[in-house]
Amino acid sequence: MARQVFSIRQATPEDWHRVADVYSEPAASEILERAASEIEEYRRGWRLLYFAESDDGVVGTCGLVFRGRDAGLAGRGGANIHRLQTAVDQRRRGIATALMNEAEAEAIRRGRVRLTLHVEADNEPAIALYEKLGFRRRGQEPESNEVAYEKRLVPNRARISG
Repeated sequence: MARQVFSIRQATPEDWHRVADVYSEPAASEILERAASEIEEYRRGWRLLYFAESDDGVVGTCGLVFRGRDAGLAGRGGANIHRLQTAVDQRRRGIATALMNEAEAEAIRRGRVRLTLHVEADNEPAIALYEKLGFRRRGQEPESNEVAYEKRLVPNRARISG
């Protein structure tokens, strides 16, 4: 099967709502409810959102958060990956890797020294991807099924391997 062609771009406030296109209910509605506060954080320079798009529309999303409620464990000098999602029928086509490449490159351009993320402990495909991309487990969140991962960034490195 041939790989589908897609492109990566930053979302704008005008099309931010399209992040919900790759989620099913009830998650899609919950995400739309948060859109206004996320757009405000975007305008403050605290977060970015990337879309992977194909002829089918938005097929993947990835947030990069520097400050605010979704900054996770990034801390000073870091950035947190938030809301990495690929449409179910588009998985295993390199979309998540391309989104992560773009987010990491932007974090490096902004002088960030680490990326962090949280993932459900039983999400084996996502964990395999993150580990392949160089993320290392930091530990499990107390009273949660989420595991924290971190990757140290190399300045001036344009792309991640994977």
